[in-house]
Amino acid sequence: MSRSGHFQAAATGAGLIAALALFGCQPATSEAQTQVVQGVQFAYGVVKSEVVLAHSADHPERTMHDGVPTGPDTYHLVLALQDAKAGTRISDADVTLALAGPGHPGRLVMALAPMGPADAASYGGYVSLPSAARYRLTFAVTRPGAGRHAVQARFLFQRPS
Repeated sequence: MSRSGHFQAAATGAGLIAALALFGCQPATSEAQTQVVQGVQFAYGVVKSEVVLAHSADHPERTMHDGVPTGPDTYHLVLALQDAKAGTRISDADVTLALAGPGHPGRLVMALAPMGPADAASYGGYVSLPSAARYRLTFAVTRPGAGRHAVQARFLFQRPS
């Protein structure tokens, strides 16, 4: 084999190793609504915003996230986080959601707001899901003291018709 052939084979091998290493860093995509990644349990739920609007006008959920949007394809997404080993809620995280699917060319990235008391803390926000289709939800959680290291969990969500 020529010198350039050896170089090309080595470069191809190095590229494969790098690709496999990066693939190994990506979280698995779950079709369930719970998943444990790096010791963090992610559990999410999605309800139509109309459900939140059904609460009485003085209910705290009516005013969270700057009020309830009234669009027909608007949903409230809630994420609960727990330390999988200790079983305690995580209430001190910065949480973002990357949403990809119909109506979101590329992807929408948004912060999820903390909700509820620390012992029942969750994070949430309103999203538009305009089609009865599959959406990819990628949650990224950064905790104090973790620097820029975020724990990510990926889910596939089927919006009902």
